[in-house]
Amino acid sequence: MAIIPENPKIPRITYSEEDNDRISNLPIPILHHILSSLDTLDVIRLSAVSRQWRHTVVKLPPYGGFRRLKYLFLLNVELPNYIYFRIFISSCPFLENLNLHAIKFRDFKTLEISSTSLKKLVIDNNGISGANGDGLKNCELRIACPSLSSFSFIGPLPRDFTLQDVKSLWNVFFGIECLAQHATVEECHPLICKIFKGLCNIKVLKLSVHHWELCLHILYPALAQVQCFSFYNLKSLKLRMRMDDWSMKLMVSLLKCSPNLEALTIYFDRCEFSKWEAPDQAIPCLTYHVKVVELFEVNGRQNELELVRFLLKHGQVLQKMSINWAIDIKDAEEIIPEIMNFPKTSSEFAFCNLRTEPESTKMDGNPKIPRMMGDGNEAGDRFSSLPDPIIHQILSSLETVDVMRLSAVSRKWRYLWISMPYLNLDINTVWSDPLSKWSIHTIIDKFKDFVNWILLTQDRSIDIKRFRLFCHNFSDDTTLYRWLNVVARRNVQELELNIISHTPFELPRCLVNCASLVSLRLYFDSSCVLKLPTCGLSRLKSLDLLRVEFNDFSLLENFISNSPFLEDLIMEACVFREFEILEVSSASLKNLCVHNGGIHDCDGLHNIELQLSCPNLTSFSFIGPSAPDYSFEELHSLKNVFIHLESKSEIPNYQECSYEMCKILEGVCNTEVLKLSVGNLPFLDGLSVPKSFTGAFLNLKSLTILVGMDERHMQALITLLICSPNLEALKIYFEWCGKSPVLPKVQYMVGLHLLCDVDVWEIMDKDISCLTYYLKIVELFEVEGNQNELELLRFLLNKGHVLQKMSINWVRGINDPGEIIPKIMRFPRSSSDVELTFFEPKSDVYFYDL
Repeated sequence: MAIIPENPKIPRITYSEEDNDRISNLPIPILHHILSSLDTLDVIRLSAVSRQWRHTVVKLPPYGGFRRLKYLFLLNVELPNYIYFRIFISSCPFLENLNLHAIKFRDFKTLEISSTSLKKLVIDNNGISGANGDGLKNCELRIACPSLSSFSFIGPLPRDFTLQDVKSLWNVFFGIECLAQHATVEECHPLICKIFKGLCNIKVLKLSVHHWELCLHILYPALAQVQCFSFYNLKSLKLRMRMDDWSMKLMVSLLKCSPNLEALTIYFDRCEFSKWEAPDQAIPCLTYHVKVVELFEVNGRQNELELVRFLLKHGQVLQKMSINWAIDIKDAEEIIPEIMNFPKTSSEFAFCNLRTEPESTKMDGNPKIPRMMGDGNEAGDRFSSLPDPIIHQILSSLETVDVMRLSAVSRKWRYLWISMPYLNLDINTVWSDPLSKWSIHTIIDKFKDFVNWILLTQDRSIDIKRFRLFCHNFSDDTTLYRWLNVVARRNVQELELNIISHTPFELPRCLVNCASLVSLRLYFDSSCVLKLPTCGLSRLKSLDLLRVEFNDFSLLENFISNSPFLEDLIMEACVFREFEILEVSSASLKNLCVHNGGIHDCDGLHNIELQLSCPNLTSFSFIGPSAPDYSFEELHSLKNVFIHLESKSEIPNYQECSYEMCKILEGVCNTEVLKLSVGNLPFLDGLSVPKSFTGAFLNLKSLTILVGMDERHMQALITLLICSPNLEALKIYFEWCGKSPVLPKVQYMVGLHLLCDVDVWEIMDKDISCLTYYLKIVELFEVEGNQNELELLRFLLNKGHVLQKMSINWVRGINDPGEIIPKIMRFPRSSSDVELTFFEPKSDVYFYDL
């Protein structure tokens, strides 16, 4: 065991003014990288070398917990529960890199990886599919990652394979080890086709096939169906395969499926079973695009030479071919002249690197970084010369512990954190992996000491502009309230509390009396009771509440109405326990959002009356279950409205739903922008009945609506157009019947069309005021080209006298829009200026983003 002496004597080295300590002057990230291979104990020892290195260990960048997790690597881990694993992955909001190596998915039915932040995914179960197996080949693999750019899969073929919303995917490595357990060729063939169709938009494909039966019975027959799919965007193809007849046919099929391929790399396995004769036919990618070919582990066998001859003959734009011989080849000098005599089609072609060993790609271990010098001693440090308020604003997004670490960078920054008016204190980011060293109660106690020390040491004469806190709250602990008392005395302006609360939270009197507080955000990890005061906050402008439970409707009403400067109110996933009325009455409120989508079984909204009385309200968003009654008063300033209603029961009451929708629309009839999302529920049925809706949208300029394709919904759409005489822009998102319109919590994605029997209908041939005089832009989404959709297109083109632009976005998976476009182009048009634009489906369309 190494022992550090208490007072190590190290000779001091003196420098002249011209002499410099070059390594200490390196940028901090480079210094961290140089010391990254040392043990932490050795880094601590470096503190005795120089004063500048005294706090080197403190400057090492920290890594947070799962809330900030970006990289996860699992090796030789057994996962017993697929539900917990799915929830864990989806609950890491910043996870970008996930590596699963030699994982045993014990009793998994489905391996689902769903993450909006994930960019790189590796599943490597090579070599563990023995008798007991890894469980992967018995389960269904589902991947839904919209930001995923790189995906590697090595292992046995799973029972099913689904790729959803991988629009950013461009780099794929696929190594199929064996067939799924008890799977037949007839079962695996459509699965392989399904996988390749999901990868058809990638740019780089790396395919490793070790077993001849995969080529013979599965891959080659699948790729032989070129008409089913093609890799139009593929630029680089890398293959590892054997030199038998079926593997070579597989390669030719891949080339046919990749018309825009530019680079081809092949790694040859040693086995060669049967002679292969190259087809004497041109392949589009070889004729027009392939410029670079690389061959590895070449032994000069007959099939290898036949492949080289084939590529040279048909590669009309080939510029470079490199052949890397196998390490044990003996007669390479005899094979090279034979290759050089092969006929070549490309005039710009040149052989390159006919070698037996690849060149070293090792980088220099000691890169020299030029030092930037200023005109004087301090002229080069422009950042430190900035005014303090600007420096504070630049560093405001950093955690407070990171701002403290900056004190070791420069003498000017030694006391920077003491005057910092932005405090970000998160129990998950103060230490690196604290759970491996302490219990949760120890971590909480240490975090209390840390926050106490920060608040006691800082300059109390400086007002706090923003205070962010992520912590725990217990029933027998008043620490949180003491902290709030301190920041209130320092005139805090913005307060954000993210609390894991084990007890009801009471808004303290110090915040109620704080005249400087303008923004308050209360986020709870689960539903937590919030005890409100009998009065409001005197200067509060913005209130954001997440997972808050209210038990007294009168206190909430008084709190909102007695906050005279409140402009923005957001209530998301809140529970209104035993409310009779949810009344929002405020003369200052401008933006209101009530978002309870998907949690209405226990939120209380479906049993209360919603009352709004806000004369200055400009934006209103309501997502959740429909209420029994609505009362909207004095909404004269309303300009932007988004309504998404969800059914209160599986079998909705058509009459009630129609009444509720008409009551809502009559209350918001002064809006300029209206967005309606009700899917195939019966809320719009009331509009399809003549004279059931008596209001008029005289100020409406833009309408965005999600409707089904049945006659009642289309009649409701016509009613809305008739009631909107000044409408200028119309967006329609088509939703087929049978599809639930419930929006997921984060992305609000509306599902794709479901096929079902819908009656064919015709629109009455009558003029509508907005179509005749004002409507200029029409956008249609998720269009499939059925008869009802074409009837609506015909009607809009025929009656749109001032129409200037119509864009049609096809549904993803449409078979042949080329047959539908000529029909649309032949429709009669009233406007001579209308421009029709057709968009190919590139990714799923989200109604919430329209």
